Amino acid sequence: MDDPISNETHNPADEEDLELKKLEDELALIETAMEKIDQEDFQAYETVKAEITET
Repeated sequence: MDDPISNETHNPADEEDLELKKLEDELALIETAMEKIDQEDFQAYETVKAEITET
């Protein structure tokens, strides 16, 4: 009997897409943090910084 899970092919392109999406999300957080610093909204910056640290 065949096991469909073990026969599943590994798709590196999907992994690359997920990694790219993760990097884009992290970049967006960093850009938001920089905007908060420019606006001198240091409390909001700290909140964004905490999100960055969690990822």
